[in-house]
Amino acid sequence: MTHRSNVLGVAIALAAAVSLLAQPAGAFVPDKAEQKCRGTIAKGVGGIIKTANKTIAGCHKGNNSGKTSVADCNDAVAADTKGKIAKSQSKLTDGIAKSCTGLDGDILEDFLNCPEPCATSTGLGTGLLDNYTDLGTCLACAAVELSNLVNDAVLGDPADISGDKAAQKCHGAIAKGYGKLFDTIVKDRNGCQKGVDKGGDSSTDTCVDADVKGKIAKAVAKAQGGIDKSCTGDLSDLGTCATDTPANLKACADAAYSAAGRSGFLMSYESAPTVCPSKLTQLVVGGQSNLAIASCTGGTCVGGPDDGSSCSTDKDCQDTRTVLNVGWGGVGHDIDIPDGYIINTTITCPGTAGACGVCTVDGIDPAGSQYSFFARCQEDLRIECSNPFGTDPACPGAQRCDYHAGGLLANVSGGTPTCTRNRFASDVTGTLEFETGEGDVTLDLRATVFTGLGKDAPCPLCVNDTTPQDGQRDGTCLGGPDDGESCDVHSFDETFGATSLDCGLSTGSNISGTGLVVDLGLTTGTATMTFDNDCDSGASGNDCACGMCSHDSTQVCQNDADCDALSSGSTCTAKGSSGADRKPNACNTHMAVDFQCNDDAGLEERGSCSGSGPFDSYCDGFTRANGTGFITCGSDTDCDNFAAASDLVDDAGNCSLVQVRSCFKNPISISGAPTPVDTTQKIEDQSTLLAGTFCLAPTINSGLNGTVGSPGPAALKIDSFLSVEY
Repeated sequence: MTHRSNVLGVAIALAAAVSLLAQPAGAFVPDKAEQKCRGTIAKGVGGIIKTANKTIAGCHKGNNSGKTSVADCNDAVAADTKGKIAKSQSKLTDGIAKSCTGLDGDILEDFLNCPEPCATSTGLGTGLLDNYTDLGTCLACAAVELSNLVNDAVLGDPADISGDKAAQKCHGAIAKGYGKLFDTIVKDRNGCQKGVDKGGDSSTDTCVDADVKGKIAKAVAKAQGGIDKSCTGDLSDLGTCATDTPANLKACADAAYSAAGRSGFLMSYESAPTVCPSKLTQLVVGGQSNLAIASCTGGTCVGGPDDGSSCSTDKDCQDTRTVLNVGWGGVGHDIDIPDGYIINTTITCPGTAGACGVCTVDGIDPAGSQYSFFARCQEDLRIECSNPFGTDPACPGAQRCDYHAGGLLANVSGGTPTCTRNRFASDVTGTLEFETGEGDVTLDLRATVFTGLGKDAPCPLCVNDTTPQDGQRDGTCLGGPDDGESCDVHSFDETFGATSLDCGLSTGSNISGTGLVVDLGLTTGTATMTFDNDCDSGASGNDCACGMCSHDSTQVCQNDADCDALSSGSTCTAKGSSGADRKPNACNTHMAVDFQCNDDAGLEERGSCSGSGPFDSYCDGFTRANGTGFITCGSDTDCDNFAAASDLVDDAGNCSLVQVRSCFKNPISISGAPTPVDTTQKIEDQSTLLAGTFCLAPTINSGLNGTVGSPGPAALKIDSFLSVEY
């Protein structure tokens, strides 16, 4: 007969089997019907394993005694002359059909692909297991294969020992004792999981290594005792995982069957990928998130970027690393961005699970869960469309269909409120290597900037929406031309409230034409921008970042090379028709050196004008969610007047919040954070950090440009959570 793997390969093969099944099951709460289904699966899988172990043991006993001559006893199906394996497999598939058919996908979500060789032998392939019939077929095969694997690894391929009663006795003791151990582990932990399920927790964490009543320890001792009693002679002809000493035989058998038992238990509740992901979901989390991305459990953050940190409430664990900084003026730094935006993209990976290689981001996935939320007609955003970057008959006028980068971005900088709508000018591109966590993505955006409705709510709000992001317009637009119309919340802003693309803004308040060009490259590495240009009047002799091209004053640039690539000889020396004179920053003179940005803010990309200011005063009762002020004031009266004029703010507090002006360092350097991902496991809510720099073009509002500092540089960090589909 053929031995499937050498002794060195045993550990590798079993480790692979375990890794395919080691991801803790999803955290759904199983109802009684789901508990019954899970119990049926577990009992059926355990039954197949027990039958396969007995069949293999019996086959070896017959071959060892010379009564039978089966080519490979470690192939349970081939060794099964009485059809017991097929009966146990049918019992599983019939039980699943009876107990599981008609249930939702909560259980199925914990089973991804069918592993080889069953993917091929059953004809299921490497696609998703998306129904209970296919799940039963896969598990019926996989349970037999697991028994084949471990018995082949330990019992091996004995020589002709038909005349050696002592060797037969030893080999039989191994098969009997460790087969019983295998069965005991699976049965005992399934019983443990049944109790956990009844308690409302589907996770296998509690039971995966449990020995609640000590039965497993007793089975180990009994199996070892069998070797001690029966394996006292020459072991060299046994073909087992160790043929030198009983001690080594016990060690390798203990390890192999314990690992197989663990896998046999987990097999009933989950599986893991055998192929690389094909779709990527990225949940963007704002600067101060109201999403349940993490929790405070026992004084420690569980999940999210602050995982493991101390905490008092869930909110302590939900601050993220997301931050947006725009312009050289400093008042547009440390801006919150909305959270809750999900972007779905398709990806292509060259490798296989565990070694996917450098995957290509192919573009936005039209089958994504929130695709329709953000695909809107350019001339009427209340109309959903289905052909972004092209024309769509569902749209009026030019029938242009756009895809938007989330909801609306509300901001107040230097006392001026703005509301920005970002759309993609072309599809998303990029790369991602799961094994290293390294990735880059390019976003070709157009930012349409509107004069905000007010400092208390720059963008129209969507209020009283029953269920945000469900595609149902149960809310009501508050403010703007669509005031009173129905809406569905698309993104959340902890400072200003929930917004929706259903709630538009007046075209007359557009201060950016067809949209400011934002060529944004994001990376898990480090993005750097140097100050490559001569500054304008008032800052001559200093170096500045960004400008507009001399051949086209509407084309934003970082340096001369950007412009020369568009038109030979063009330079990055213009500021645009309404742009502000370019400066390195807005810092006052300090020690006879103009525009000194001090490296004292504890941030990689920014410093502060801590020498001589400016120092800006803000109302302390109405701040951004991160605690920074944005309602400028000269006295408490200004804060009182603001609150009196607002429909949303009862008390703006006092004019006591003083902040030193922020400034960009030269060069601007901002870093993401690669997070390696094991693609042999399910990938859900994997934290990752992207960072990038870009040049900000001026609006037609010269006052806003002078305050914010545009044309000028911008830097962005985005915290997000990745999940994948296969």
